[in-house]
Amino acid sequence: MRIRGLDSASRPALAALLESVQSFDAAEVLVALELADAALADPQQPDYRFLLAWEGDALAGYICFGPTPMTDGTFDLYWLATSPAFTRRGVARRLVEAMEAQLRVDGARMVRVETSSRDGYGAAAAFYVAAGYEEAARLRDFYSEGDDLITFTRRFTERALGDEVEAYRLAFEYRDFAAERDFLVACSARFGLGDPGRVVEWACGPAQHLEHFGRDRERALVGVDRSEEMLQAARRRLGDRAELVLADMCEWVVRPGAELGFIPLSSVHMLARADRIAAFLDAARRSLVPGGVMVIEATHPRDLTPEGAWATDWRIHERGIELEARTRFDLARRNGPQVPLTLSIRSRRDGVVRDHVREMTWYVPDLAEWEALARAAGLEVAATLGDLDVGTPFTHPTAWRLVLVLRAPK
Repeated sequence: MRIRGLDSASRPALAALLESVQSFDAAEVLVALELADAALADPQQPDYRFLLAWEGDALAGYICFGPTPMTDGTFDLYWLATSPAFTRRGVARRLVEAMEAQLRVDGARMVRVETSSRDGYGAAAAFYVAAGYEEAARLRDFYSEGDDLITFTRRFTERALGDEVEAYRLAFEYRDFAAERDFLVACSARFGLGDPGRVVEWACGPAQHLEHFGRDRERALVGVDRSEEMLQAARRRLGDRAELVLADMCEWVVRPGAELGFIPLSSVHMLARADRIAAFLDAARRSLVPGGVMVIEATHPRDLTPEGAWATDWRIHERGIELEARTRFDLARRNGPQVPLTLSIRSRRDGVVRDHVREMTWYVPDLAEWEALARAAGLEVAATLGDLDVGTPFTHPTAWRLVLVLRAPK
């Protein structure tokens, strides 16, 4: 898939795409095309920027955004549309990531998007929440009676390209990846099909775990992540030793299937909604061979209470870099299993200080909901562990994680 700007030759394809989207009425199509025509009439105008995603000669989707008048570093996302022929292919996600990459280069502080509530808190809202946006405001009955205007925002912090990957890598470098590989292999041996020959890591990031899976024996390795920047770091680490896939893990099915799948570091919670987690579990089951196991390292539900580890701080010193990291659940804004979380990373190197802040909404089910979600996806709950070892049950007093071992039916 190629992403490029708008030109006059693309205008007919853009008009056809807009007219094919059933949720757009004639007035909305007219307004969207007026913005495109304004950009084409004056290519130097700064107000409306376009990125178009192409699959061969077919227009898969587009995004239109621009600076918000009378603000410092705030941008509006005006239009985001995907061709019906390319639904559930990650087109919208790729376009949003491409927009955000441009905005970071431009020093943007914030991007804002407005959407209707006419489908309830449904597909559009779920997409933006999963992409890291937060509901910032709601105007009741704005479009019509019962149809609210919902404003989502995402804040950026100043950083150089590539810094976020390096900060992520350093923040979790304290983990014993070899020991965690051994734990995952032990889960496969005890609850699944033995020592796995094919392994898939979901939300693999820079592939620190996968790297260790290739050290103790020959295995077929697959890593799936939604960030091209993370996958670039993974490619530098692994070369051609792994198949690395840019995809939405709620939609991608790995073929051939694996004996072992896993998702570490509480990454599953960033899916932000129960239906997204359900979709991921379905994709994970279809990516396993019969009898294979899926291991989910999840946050302990107790951490959503004042008595739990709702705030965590740690420090790393490595090769002249000092790093301070912290996570914070905003319990005051918790809405059942949904809770805002902030990951803050401050790095110091050669006297230069950089801050990396990511604000998210996590969805943290309790054990009963996890079990229900697994059953609905056709997975058996083989074990619920409280640590990264097979000997600590979830009910143990020292339990600090919820590690679910789910098994595909034979």
